[in-house]
Amino acid sequence: MYKYISMTYNEAVNFVNNNNKCVISMSRGSIPYAVPMCYQSYCYNNNLYLNLTSKSCGKKINYMHANEKVCIVIANPNQWRSVIIYGIANIKDECDETANIEICVEKITGRKFYC
Repeated sequence: MYKYISMTYNEAVNFVNNNNKCVISMSRGSIPYAVPMCYQSYCYNNNLYLNLTSKSCGKKINYMHANEKVCIVIANPNQWRSVIIYGIANIKDECDETANIEICVEKITGRKFYC
């Protein structure tokens, strides 16, 4: 059986900063949707943000317009670590083909697994 210990806030932020792939989940009404994406992270005014890029006319954007709340999972199976982020999506620079999505992190938790 696997056991885990919780990461500190700083460990979780460092884990996010040292990775670039995630699965972002969102919902519209009672219909959930999750998709893998690449991201870039940065800190501003003591807040953690993730930037993602998407097609401006895709399902993700439609879901985020309906419900700005998202859940993001970042995992590294080689390190037996994972982080879960709850945040608010802000769609920026929505132009003809692409949209930049800024996620403001509201809550972050991480776990380190071991045998």
